[in-house]
Amino acid sequence: MEVKKAKELVVEAGLELVESGLIARTWGNVSCRLDASTFVITPSGRAYESLTPDEIVICKIEDGSYEGDIKPSSERGAHALIYRERPEANFIIHTHQTQASAASVIGKAEMPAAFSSEGEPVPVADYGLPGTKKLCKGIEKALSKTRGRAVIMAHHGVICFGEDEKEAFDAVFSLEKSCRDYIKYLFKEAVEGKYGCSENLRRLFTDDDFGQDEKRTKPGSSRRTDRGFAFSLDGKETEYDAEQNELPPEAALHAEILRRRSDVNFIVCSDSAALLAASASKTSLLPMLDDFAQIEGRQACYAKSAAPADVVRALGKRSGVLVMGTGALCCGKSESDANAVRLVMEKNAYAQITAELGGSPRTLSFSDCLIMRTVYKLSYSKKE
Repeated sequence: MEVKKAKELVVEAGLELVESGLIARTWGNVSCRLDASTFVITPSGRAYESLTPDEIVICKIEDGSYEGDIKPSSERGAHALIYRERPEANFIIHTHQTQASAASVIGKAEMPAAFSSEGEPVPVADYGLPGTKKLCKGIEKALSKTRGRAVIMAHHGVICFGEDEKEAFDAVFSLEKSCRDYIKYLFKEAVEGKYGCSENLRRLFTDDDFGQDEKRTKPGSSRRTDRGFAFSLDGKETEYDAEQNELPPEAALHAEILRRRSDVNFIVCSDSAALLAASASKTSLLPMLDDFAQIEGRQACYAKSAAPADVVRALGKRSGVLVMGTGALCCGKSESDANAVRLVMEKNAYAQITAELGGSPRTLSFSDCLIMRTVYKLSYSKKE
């Protein structure tokens, strides 16, 4: 394929993935084969919304090597592997999509053929840190077990491919539906597990619409201002002075976090069904997925009450905290950072509950979490 056309297709695919909600920020990557020896791939740590064809990098299929000043995705080795192993593959998409990510931590070697649109099991590759030979070896082993166009990557996401971009996208979307169907099946088989059959879980794992619980504490969001902070609730924003004593309970909680944490400028709340269910279980969020480990580290703790002192204590120096009846508070230096915390907490909570349904939950190791968090703080977070 012509280089200019291939680069344009990769940029367009990246935008489509963001718009569809399958990736966020700089997570995931896209590539397109040029010929028998080269392919183009998205760069490392650059936002898809502003990506240009000139930033797409040409790599060699033989070893993933490249020339120039723009660094390609750290996952280029996995893409090169698939182009070598599957001559019919001309387009590859790697995402951290919710359902496939959750399926990656169930503890099974594959997703059964009965749930696959391609009529055969979807293998789960053994975990390896992003960009490592161990990750590539896991994908290579998984590829040998399937004739399909997708591999689920344990604790990470999924990599799909096709003869062209349309076929690769079809594989991505059909796998997400298949994983959703598989998880719903597991829920039906284990509704009386650790979490019980609560309304939050039924909302999470079925298609029922239960509406909103008016008795539940409504979450709000806030941002630091020159005079104090602005608190938003139900679409209405109210400004408060830093020294103001009389505050509504929800605003008082935000005020205490902003007072204690000078590094936090934005607080976003999430009352997703997954985080409500996780907070109701009164346990911490553990590192099921490596993008959670990147941003949040080893855990997001549970606050024993919604009192400001208890929430601040549970939050500590981390970016997220679970609050009973509310869901989670997600903090960041910027609004984008706070929303990234929200995204990984929502997805990790869903994955953690799904792993419980599967019966064999396993978290990332302490060392893997430490490496992921350190690399993110020293490198990727500076590019966001």
